[in-house]
Amino acid sequence: MNIEQINEILQNNDCVIVHFSSPHCGICHSLKPKFVDLKTEYKDLQVLEIDITTSMEITSYYSVFTAPTVIVFLYGRESGRFSRSFGIGQISKTIDRFYEITKNS
Repeated sequence: MNIEQINEILQNNDCVIVHFSSPHCGICHSLKPKFVDLKTEYKDLQVLEIDITTSMEITSYYSVFTAPTVIVFLYGRESGRFSRSFGIGQISKTIDRFYEITKNS
């Protein structure tokens, strides 16, 4: 995956999570099934996983310096960024706000 492909996904999807991970990051591995659960809960959600050890251009472009880092994009714009110590609940709250706004419009 490259920056252009990510940008295309961001343009074509209203809600996208980009999960920056590392093969040696235990927390990153424990987050994966939680993202599967989020995709089940939020049908239109897209989740991308980027390996920071092999995708240096992408991590630099998004100013990611540690794993795990999760960026939530709503309508192509960064709406939340979570790094190192965070709970999946924080990400869910960001997505919930998005779904509440779009449901009421």
